[in-house]
Amino acid sequence: MYGLDFDDLILFTTKLFRLFPNIQEKWSKKFHHVLVDEFQDIDKEQYLLIKQLSSCHDNLYVVGDPDQTIYTWRGADVNIIVNLDKDFPDTKTILLTENYRSTNNILKGANSVIKNNKARVDKELFSRNGDGSKIIHKTLKSEYGEANYVVNQIMKLHEEGYNYKEILKHYYEGIE
Repeated sequence: MYGLDFDDLILFTTKLFRLFPNIQEKWSKKFHHVLVDEFQDIDKEQYLLIKQLSSCHDNLYVVGDPDQTIYTWRGADVNIIVNLDKDFPDTKTILLTENYRSTNNILKGANSVIKNNKARVDKELFSRNGDGSKIIHKTLKSEYGEANYVVNQIMKLHEEGYNYKEILKHYYEGIE
């Protein structure tokens, strides 16, 4: 009896498909559409499996944002999403640039940081939630210093008369 983890399941499946193309074809024909979320965080072996499963139909739908790649430490390759149209030439990209949670000041800060990413799809995030409060930039020595700073800011606002439930609203709406 063997125990397989997530990576093993992918490796064994891609190897099985390589060794037995008829089995790959069977499963590719079975899946008329392949949908992948968080596509920016896949690695090369996961991408190979996605290509193998979508080979008969080319009906691949992915959702992802190259600016949100966070798993490079475990093998995620942002170039896969950036260069998707090379393997799938009929790719249509739909940019979702409106952010429904943040304010424009937050997004302007994010835009100024992510525009420096080397592998990215050019886009400008925006919100209809107004400008909101200005971004506070604070450099601290550690995560403990950061947590202490946040707690002190919360306590200060509470001492000024804000209810704890209102504090997020204070920063979100820019109430002074």
